[in-house]
Amino acid sequence: MIHAVNFGDNTERSVQPEEVKALSISNVWLELVDPAENELDAVSEAAQLPVNFLRLPKTEGYVNLRLEQDFGIINFPVMQDVTSTKKAYPVVMAFSKNFLVTVAKKETQAIANTVKERMNKAKVDPPAQVMYFIIDEIVSSHYIQIQKLESLTAMMEEEVVEKTSSDTLKKIFKLKSNMISFNKILW
Repeated sequence: MIHAVNFGDNTERSVQPEEVKALSISNVWLELVDPAENELDAVSEAAQLPVNFLRLPKTEGYVNLRLEQDFGIINFPVMQDVTSTKKAYPVVMAFSKNFLVTVAKKETQAIANTVKERMNKAKVDPPAQVMYFIIDEIVSSHYIQIQKLESLTAMMEEEVVEKTSSDTLKKIFKLKSNMISFNKILW
């Protein structure tokens, strides 16, 4: 799915791959959610970005910054719930002074929606400002994970003090493993 968000008036519309070529790629955010190959190809051609730069990385926790002469690419992981899983979802952000392209899984859609709400409070959002909003929301979501960890460890501490069982130890080891993965993502 491709969404086109105009930076001038913050209007958003869904765009089909064949319509992307006719779009003015200036002053726009192209948001791809769980994109199909034809959607990636259409955006790649319109933005004049290599399609390989827009593909979501297969490696979890992969962070990368690539700066070219006319554009930059950032790969960033988003962890959804560190207390129950080690799963991280990649987000690709490609940007220039005129446009922004993001590629992400539907699991991270809440971040994009929050960014759009923030955009509605401003009159004109250049790509750099929207990039800041996206990265800020990703980092904020990681702080929420830290708060969840704090609550969970406090509950587990009470469990250990009151009664120690093999289930409690399993919970501790699972949480420790998830925290190690989360720590790698944060760094």
